[in-house]
Parts: sequence; C-alpha cells; structure tokens
Amino acid sequence: MTNVVGLRVPHQGHQRASRCQATQPPPGHPDPTHFRLVAPYGAATQRRRARWVNVHEPDSTYQLHTDRARPGTATADNHHQHADRYFSHIESKSADQDGNPCTRGTQGLLQRRHVTAGDIAHIGKEANHLDRRVNGEVDADEATDLLLTYDDPANDPWIHRDLPRLRLIPLAQVAAATGLSKRRLRDLYKGISTPRPKTRLLIQDLLVAVRPDFR
Repeated sequence: MTNVVGLRVPHQGHQRASRCQATQPPPGHPDPTHFRLVAPYGAATQRRRARWVNVHEPDSTYQLHTDRARPGTATADNHHQHADRYFSHIESKSADQDGNPCTRGTQGLLQRRHVTAGDIAHIGKEANHLDRRVNGEVDADEATDLLLTYDDPANDPWIHRDLPRLRLIPLAQVAAATGLSKRRLRDLYKGISTPRPKTRLLIQDLLVAVRPDFR
C-alpha cells in the first residue's frame, strides 16, 4: 500500500488541499527546483488516485507514487522515509556539547547556540500573499521581496556600529585603501554626511579586513 505524506492546508476559494511533502519530479523535468504538488483534499485512497498539480505550472498534472523506480510519475516519501528524515534533520538552532553548530551526525545533549545581535530591523508580519505562502508557491527570492521593512534612523547600523568603528582607523589609511578623498572622509568621520550604499559596503569590507574582530 502506498502512503503519501501530505498536509491539509488552506487553498483558494476556502477549499482544502493536500500539499505533498518532499516530492521529486519525473526524470527529465525542466525545472526540478520549482516543483510542489497539490491536490483536492480527501481520504488517503483518493489522494493515491488523484492527479496532482504543480503550483508552478497549473496546466500540468502528475501521478504520484512512493516507488522511485516507477517510470513517468512524480515520487514522494512514504511515512517511514519521512520519519527517518525528521529524526536526522539538523538542529540549526542548537549546538553540540562543545558549543559548535549541530551537524546531521551530532549526538548527545544539545544546548542553545550563542547569538550576537547585529542589525536591528522592523519588519511586517509577512501576511502578503498568505495563500501562496501557505501553499508553497513563493520561493526564497520572492519571499524577500514581499517582506515589508520599516527603516528607523535610530537603528541605522552606520550610526551605531560602522561609524564608531571607522573612527578607530586613521583617516589617511582609509583614504589610501578605499580611494575616497580625505575631504569626503572628514565629513563621514564628523557625521556631517552618510555614505551611499556602494561606499558603505566598501567601508564595511575595509573594516573587516583591518579588524577581523569586526565581523
């Protein structure tokens, strides 16, 4: 018997849909990275007979099976494979007994990783295109574009991080390394002006090169 691992998720029109986890397209599929299958929600027997739709190509349907040797079908993990992968997944938020980030082979008592705060940014609740997000139709690049960011001058990393670090390095050394004029740098050092994004990246790279502890 074929048991397909699926999730019950909201779908368009307030209906329910099954979203299949860990699917692989049939051999020869032109874009395996954009392959996520959904089908009308139903009993397990209905899902096994269903024609699944790739959300990235709605006009195409696929038969789904867990036998990877079966030609012409998309494949998915069965419950046993899904459980095996879960128990061996990397605990990215945890550290091993020596404080190093966990790997897939880490064993023993885990501890929380130490976190050093970097930039502070206010973001929205990421509710844009919520239906598409839930159905897995938004890739990582598009998710970044959909994220709302609210800039707060008081939290500008240039003011509270980069500028104090820059002032620790002689102006002449920065001018020689970056090609920026001393007049321009004096304005930056005094806080009279702020650098453009390209100049800011140039200065940040210099800070790390001169002081590796600034990473």
